[in-house]
Amino acid sequence: MPGQISRLARKDLSIARKLRNRRRGAGHRFALALALFVALALPIGARADETAAFLEASATAYAPYRSAMAYLHTGNDGLAALALDAMAARWAALCDRFQTQPPEAFAKDPAWQASLDGITGRIAAARVKLEAGDGEGAETLLVPIRADLGALRRRNGIVTHSDRIDDFSAAMTAIWVHRRAPPDMADAQTLAALAEQARVLRQALEDAAAGPPASTAADPQFQRLIAGSFDSVATIDRAIETLDRTLLISALRELRSSEQLLWMHFG
Repeated sequence: MPGQISRLARKDLSIARKLRNRRRGAGHRFALALALFVALALPIGARADETAAFLEASATAYAPYRSAMAYLHTGNDGLAALALDAMAARWAALCDRFQTQPPEAFAKDPAWQASLDGITGRIAAARVKLEAGDGEGAETLLVPIRADLGALRRRNGIVTHSDRIDDFSAAMTAIWVHRRAPPDMADAQTLAALAEQARVLRQALEDAAAGPPASTAADPQFQRLIAGSFDSVATIDRAIETLDRTLLISALRELRSSEQLLWMHFG
């Protein structure tokens, strides 16, 4: 009997150990699953925050770029150089933070490094041009940066208010050709093409007016420029309807001025 009790006790002890090991194994698996969830979930939020931070840093560097371009366009190389210095410092800070660790939205972009390097190179080369007194050369080097930044965002599925302003500028550039070469209003095909350009222009303006950052939407200058632009587009439509080339040219001049100011201050 004592031997049988001893065997039963050993059997119970073995079962207890197995149950304890199973509980330990389940707990270990739960701990691993929890760790895996944390490892996957937290970085996603962090990388999303990094995307927003990159866009903000890019916008911060883009503001003095627009100022530099405006100064170069008017031949004020001294102020252009100061603005470009500010851009260079902000762009360098952006690259220090993001170039080797792109935000989530840009992480799979094979041209990420090349895009940032290309902009860095253009800034450096333009500063050399300005130091040598070659404002036109500096402007030529800097012009593509606007499109480069837009392309970087768009190919990664991001469209910002700045991109909508760029779309409006592109539509304005397309119809601006009629300022120097007024269209033949008597030609039905030419008139139809002009009407289509005006339609695209209005749509681009509506997109630019919709959903800007809160600070931009509340800015009285932005509101005036948008309202004036809509007035000019309406005048373009009226000029097409009445076949009035003089009215068309006048409206194009007004709209071009508003479009350039929109980009310079709010692009």
